[in-house]
Amino acid sequence: MNQTIPFEGALSYQQYRAAQRVHCNDRRGIWSMIVFFALLAAGAAVLCIRAGEAIWPAVGFLGMDAFILLMLGIRERSFRKTWASHKLLRARVQGVLTEDGLSLEGIHGSGRVPWSELHQWQASQRVLLIYPARNLFNILPREFFGSDDDWIAARKLAAANLPLRKNARRWARVRDVFIWLMILGTFLLLWFAYTS
Repeated sequence: MNQTIPFEGALSYQQYRAAQRVHCNDRRGIWSMIVFFALLAAGAAVLCIRAGEAIWPAVGFLGMDAFILLMLGIRERSFRKTWASHKLLRARVQGVLTEDGLSLEGIHGSGRVPWSELHQWQASQRVLLIYPARNLFNILPREFFGSDDDWIAARKLAAANLPLRKNARRWARVRDVFIWLMILGTFLLLWFAYTS
């Protein structure tokens, strides 16, 4: 029996942004880094004030916070500008996922791509990304599917026929190690402040 999972819809900016966040793999990492840099800045300020020294180390950590916020702002601006300039992103699309592959139909044509020609997949609770190439992906939001059963079946079908995007796993691990190192640094900084 050939499973057929239909989908249809027009992408909203919120869905597009959610897809970009999944692609960039930043579920919690950037905000965690900002919090821990702020903790480091507070710890450095406590250390400096306690020692009667200048607070330049704390200012340096706050500068790192500002840099991360600037990068977030630049990325969000890039998302908005791409959305505003790319009219095809907002066009209505329909198609089906089958055991043979992905079929799409839009305002400029239609096409069928077998699973063997697709590269990889990645998903969150809100969007399914199917990659025909390393950094090119089709966005299939949960709302495009007729039911939760279709959404779950689509994710299972992608998982059965495509490898999970490798960068997602690798960078998530690197990010998590970096966050834990920042936590450790915060505790060491505060421990040295109170023991010296």
